[in-house]
Amino acid sequence: MINKFNNAMEKVRRGILFGMTAALTCISAYADEDKNKGETEFNNVLDWILVWIGRAGIVLTVWGAVQIALSVSNEDATQRRNGILQLISGLMVMAIGYGAKSIIGY
Repeated sequence: MINKFNNAMEKVRRGILFGMTAALTCISAYADEDKNKGETEFNNVLDWILVWIGRAGIVLTVWGAVQIALSVSNEDATQRRNGILQLISGLMVMAIGYGAKSIIGY
């Protein structure tokens, strides 16, 4: 039974590897007249990713604050601890999202 499962997983792995190889070989690369276009596109994608990381941090921070407020009304120490951890984690993620530009020097 385990041998059949391993054989099936090996076929799936080979299929994925073949598909990825085929997809990557079909991508064409060309030289464009604008030499800074690639760098500009990379910076735009990086900005987009960092903004969404910051937004996710804000959501996590708000959720942690809600958990703390609910724990105060329920007098639940475990929920309060989890709320504080989520609040701190959200602040850290938000700081990474909005402060990464200065960290990576761009």
